Amino acid sequence: MKRYILGILVIFITFGCTAQSKYTKVERPDFYFVQDKKGTKFGFDDSNEILIESLGDPAKSIKTVAQNPKWTIWNFVWPGLKIETFAGNKAINFIEITGKDFSSMRGIKIGDEAAKIVKKYGEPDVNVNNVLEYVLPTEDSVWGLDFFIKQDRVEKMVIGREN
Repeated sequence: MKRYILGILVIFITFGCTAQSKYTKVERPDFYFVQDKKGTKFGFDDSNEILIESLGDPAKSIKTVAQNPKWTIWNFVWPGLKIETFAGNKAINFIEITGKDFSSMRGIKIGDEAAKIVKKYGEPDVNVNNVLEYVLPTEDSVWGLDFFIKQDRVEKMVIGREN
């Protein structure tokens, strides 16, 4: 029994400390993207209204109605950009970038080499199936900053709630 408890304690200390220390690589400002042409910054603290004002009307809007109206979701799509927001507070919940007109706050763009991500952000918290993920816990949830890699190049970037 003592050996079992000691084993669990060692695992908790090892992985708990490692995971906590990894979170220091990304900070709240990293969870913004920049539209290069205008230099407009937007991210999970913003509302969909800011995006529409900056980017113009989306090419496509999809509403997914939930039982509770505040959980109803809007998806807005522009070329190279998809945003998911909650209808109630209009807060951004998810950003997906596939277009070269956008970059991360540290300058990562679609088509960049994967090595540039590690140079700018450090080793990822998770590196599985060609996805480099950086994690940011906040007061109400955990956010992921994910870089999807194909043939050693950034194919897609995603910011989204993990929970």
